[in-house]
Amino acid sequence: MEQLIVLFEDIGTACQVTLDDTQSPNTVAALKKVLPIRVAFNPWGKELYSNPLPIRFKEEGAHGSVPLGAAAIWPPGSALCLFLGKTPIGAENEIRPASPVNIIGRVVEPWPEDLIKNLGMTSMAMVRIA
Repeated sequence: MEQLIVLFEDIGTACQVTLDDTQSPNTVAALKKVLPIRVAFNPWGKELYSNPLPIRFKEEGAHGSVPLGAAAIWPPGSALCLFLGKTPIGAENEIRPASPVNIIGRVVEPWPEDLIKNLGMTSMAMVRIA
């Protein structure tokens, strides 16, 4: 499996995402075509989502709730999302995106402590294939 590296430049830490194209093969292929890319990430609860990527995505096997650690594309916003915990609209034990997302992989654990500590701030990141 290929690894996606998300290097958060502002806080000097990185996380790895294991790409998995079994649920959204066209989404993963389209994402790889725009990499590497430098993009801002913003927090929403314990989700980090990127500013729009320079490509439009269609829903592909989209999910209305996701497992902890999921990496996904949010088609309405053309955003890369990292689900590191609960979102503001999820029920007690549910991680719910703003609308359905295409799952593209999983954030490799352990998650960088600096990333968890700084979830409340916007950070610039370089995203590339390892």
